[in-house]
Amino acid sequence: IEHGFDLERLDPSRVSRGDVRQRLGLEGRIVVGALGRSYWIKNYDTLVRAFAAIADEVPEAVLAIAGPGHEETGRLAAALGVADRVHVLGPWDDVPGLMAAFDLFAHPALAESLLDAGVGGTVARPRTSGGMRPHRGAVRARRGAAGGE
Repeated sequence: IEHGFDLERLDPSRVSRGDVRQRLGLEGRIVVGALGRSYWIKNYDTLVRAFAAIADEVPEAVLAIAGPGHEETGRLAAALGVADRVHVLGPWDDVPGLMAAFDLFAHPALAESLLDAGVGGTVARPRTSGGMRPHRGAVRARRGAAGGE
């Protein structure tokens, strides 16, 4: 059964990690990223809340969310005091390039697959059955990639 992914397009060796990071001003940062339209089952509000919970512990981390309809996501980030570290990017055409810029792919959806993250070579942290919880160890493990500890 074919999975529907163009594996060549998602090959991390074909995209430049630095191009998108430079364009967004994210060099030297740990980038936690998510992709998808804003919809209740995607659970982006939980992702923003989880990011806000660890933001002080990992000052070099940023959250980048691409996809249509994230105005409310941006307002929640502002209400939680992390708007300066949550980048609401809107629709994004170069998905492989954006995913290459991520250090950690977050997929807080209540009921969906995250195969595309693994195929693209990005670290993925699936949520637990009880809902998404901050995973400080995964973020700390990527500090070396951002020039941190």
